[in-house]
Amino acid sequence: MVNAITGTFQWPAYISAITMLVDRRHFGRVNGMLEFGGAGTSIAAPFLGGLLLVVFKVWNLLLIDLVTFLFAATTLLFVSIPRPEQSAEARAAKGSIWKEAAYGWTYIRERPGLFNLLMFFAATNLVGAVCGVAVLPMVLGFSSKAAVGTIMSLVGVGMLIGGLIMTATGGPRPRVYGVLGQGLLMTVCFVLIGLKPSLPLVGLGVLLWYVGLPIMNSSSQAIWQSKVPPDVQGRVFAVRRMIAQFTVPIGDFSAGPLADKIFNPMLMPGGALAATAGKLIGVGPGRGIAFMFMAGAALPALCAIVGFLNPRLRNVETELPDAPRRAAPAPPPEEEPAAEAEEAPAQA
Repeated sequence: MVNAITGTFQWPAYISAITMLVDRRHFGRVNGMLEFGGAGTSIAAPFLGGLLLVVFKVWNLLLIDLVTFLFAATTLLFVSIPRPEQSAEARAAKGSIWKEAAYGWTYIRERPGLFNLLMFFAATNLVGAVCGVAVLPMVLGFSSKAAVGTIMSLVGVGMLIGGLIMTATGGPRPRVYGVLGQGLLMTVCFVLIGLKPSLPLVGLGVLLWYVGLPIMNSSSQAIWQSKVPPDVQGRVFAVRRMIAQFTVPIGDFSAGPLADKIFNPMLMPGGALAATAGKLIGVGPGRGIAFMFMAGAALPALCAIVGFLNPRLRNVETELPDAPRRAAPAPPPEEEPAAEAEEAPAQA
């Protein structure tokens, strides 16, 4: 809990610092590197932890953990992060701590393109959370625990591939296509996962799903870094993260009851949908969850189509000007014109 609270402060500061350290044209590549690094540690850390636990006692592992934290903190001593000049938006946010905290929401709400982008993430995060929890019990319904491990490994592999693609290319242009395109890709992936009790199909769907996530996240991050003035990014990004992710715990908590109480009973032998949807996706343990994937596939596609048809979101990168990272220098004072001579000087 303490780690999560401190991370709430760390993340906006971290992303805002990147804005000041990296040229705007490289935002997509750097954000891809962050996704790549996160995926790499997610894959390597459990393996290394299990290996080291055989050699060392747990207290030695905690000591190693502490040393890695100290190493990471020490690197900050060698990095100079420029302080952004005050923008007009920061001057407008001045006031009590409550006014400054609320300014993040005010900034987003006054810019329909960014607001719609945020709503896209809130909606897709909801269905992603529900299906992300449910995919493992669905696989257990027709395969073994070893197969579940294989599917879990594809999550990390997909994120590694997606992060590598962003690092190498910088992502799609315009970047908003990388966000909306993932909505369409999620729909394809959910259909593949739920269509048949087939491990290759489920694996392909999971792999493509997690290849697209780093591309979507990095593209969105680059848009926000480019459009929000650096000296208000902390406030804006904190509100943005809160709203985009408040649907995740809703999805996590609702996935179990939806699967156990509604979808699974309908696709068991003699269930309400056994004679209709069951002919397409099968009947038995876990097939109700597969139908939940098929039903949930409609939401990302709908969000993407609405986004492409919405000019505020589709044109967010052209309609909103890029935020300057340095305040524009004040123009020099105009000089008074020299008084004209009453008489022309005599010619030499």
